[in-house]
Amino acid sequence: MRIPLLILALLASVNVLAQQKPQLSIQVYISSEDAAAKCGITKPGLESILALTLRNNGIEAAAETTNPLLHFRVGVLNLDDSCVFSLEASIKGFRNSDRAKDPLGAFKARSYTNTVLCSSGYYGVWNRSDIAAKLLREAETATKVCLGQLAY
Repeated sequence: MRIPLLILALLASVNVLAQQKPQLSIQVYISSEDAAAKCGITKPGLESILALTLRNNGIEAAAETTNPLLHFRVGVLNLDDSCVFSLEASIKGFRNSDRAKDPLGAFKARSYTNTVLCSSGYYGVWNRSDIAAKLLREAETATKVCLGQLAY
């Protein structure tokens, strides 16, 4: 009787481990929050669409900083009736290792290496009235393209 219960307990624990999703924290950097606000772009709006995109792709958005993490960068220039922007989604990891001390050509990292696991970007010019929704759509697309470069 004990052996079947032990087997069931082991199967249940393996099933729980198999169901755990990978996690990424989201780090959003906006070059000029004033220009972004004038164009209707907000950090909470970006964080929300990025968390939804991760969730829809089987990844949990972590509240605490993870390694690696989703790094999302937006540059915005506010013009009279339009906004110029660039965006980049990348998943980056940092590690302290002996390999960080190995030179790469003439260069050598001082303490850690930064590994970019994937990267995708976009840039454009849109009317100020249209940019917020379009940029959120492009943020989702760039993140999906980046995740498509990974096996997880």
